[in-house]
Amino acid sequence: CQGDVFISSRITYRDKNNKDQLFLSPNPVVNEIVVVNKNINDEIIEFEIYDEKGTLIFNKIVAGSNRVKENIDFLKSGAYTVKCKLISNTILTQKFVKL
Repeated sequence: CQGDVFISSRITYRDKNNKDQLFLSPNPVVNEIVVVNKNINDEIIEFEIYDEKGTLIFNKIVAGSNRVKENIDFLKSGAYTVKCKLISNTILTQKFVKL
């Protein structure tokens, strides 16, 4: 594991060095984003998008998969952060740009 790991209320937060575990494609994004947790033994159960100010823009409960595909054409151009909660209670984040 790269980076710092913090544990709070049984939830593990990994810092932005989790790039090797969470993969976003394409980046920058036009209409549709694909988020893949490379650890196939730890499924994504919640998918969120935050704007540059940290405001929650989009939230989706996922049926448990290591891959999320979402149409984000409703977002304005700019920088955003994806936050994925995994079945292990690990939180992974990754930044992306919407064109």
